Amino acid sequence: MSNTKFYTLIILCISIIFLSFCITAKAQTKVSVSYSNLRADKVIFLGTNVPITESHNIIAEVNTTIYHRNKFSIQPVFEFSTNFNNRDNVKSYSYHAGGQLTYSPNDRVDIFGKVLFGAYRVDCNQEYQCQHFSHLISSGVDFHIGEYFFIRPIEVGRVYVNDFPVPNTRISAGIGLRFGK
Repeated sequence: MSNTKFYTLIILCISIIFLSFCITAKAQTKVSVSYSNLRADKVIFLGTNVPITESHNIIAEVNTTIYHRNKFSIQPVFEFSTNFNNRDNVKSYSYHAGGQLTYSPNDRVDIFGKVLFGAYRVDCNQEYQCQHFSHLISSGVDFHIGEYFFIRPIEVGRVYVNDFPVPNTRISAGIGLRFGK
């Protein structure tokens, strides 16, 4: 079994266990899908500007509230991301898990910050494949629409990948579903 299949299987198993726990615990769970624009900061290598391209990604995320006190809550988060602008046959994937701290000033708004750790994988023309440890620090806001839906108008984050010269800036927006209370 290849490393990619192994890691995908591990993430899938953890996600299934996580979701089953959320359903049985009747905790509030959020599932979201977002579009993101991932762009590296300006890179200067040996005095020369290195051209940087943008990556357009789809992000799938699930989190659930495990602790809630006053207007603050803590959630574990699982996230998968892949690019869809398959220029030059380069595909990238990222798998992250970590924690999120949320402040809810009222029943309609959630302001959050999260720190996630995981892997960033790049496949180029089936000839070159690499996988690196990465971590993500981001914050954003969710607006609840009714009992079951929310929109995420903005989330801004920094993605740090080992062995890459500079961090990437990620700006995303999306929609999602809420379960539980």
